Amino acid sequence: MNNLAKLEEKNRLNIASTLRTLSDAIESGEVEKYSILQDKYTTTIQVNTSNGEKHIHKNVNINGFQEQSHTISTPMIAKERKEVVKNLYINNRLTQQEIANRLNISQKTVSNDLKRWNNLKL
Repeated sequence: MNNLAKLEEKNRLNIASTLRTLSDAIESGEVEKYSILQDKYTTTIQVNTSNGEKHIHKNVNINGFQEQSHTISTPMIAKERKEVVKNLYINNRLTQQEIANRLNISQKTVSNDLKRWNNLKL
């Protein structure tokens, strides 16, 4: 087995292990919602837990280059989130979608937060 084949096999084993862990968490009631997205190079598993956390497991494998990441985000208090959204929009000049991606919230939530802020400003 060549090195590339070994990496691909390791990638499959890592994904299988992650799916077994997800299955156990679903059975124990720890998971409220999950999604699995896979294309040629990337597997992404998003999990919303019963305690409000969002876990994102991402595995990228392109021609022998492999990268894995695991992000955990906890919900912010609305007042804190609105302040962060406002600062990212004004100071960092991020788009609504970029803010949503960074904070793991929907673009619609960002839009609503900015509308409320603009209404207060007027």
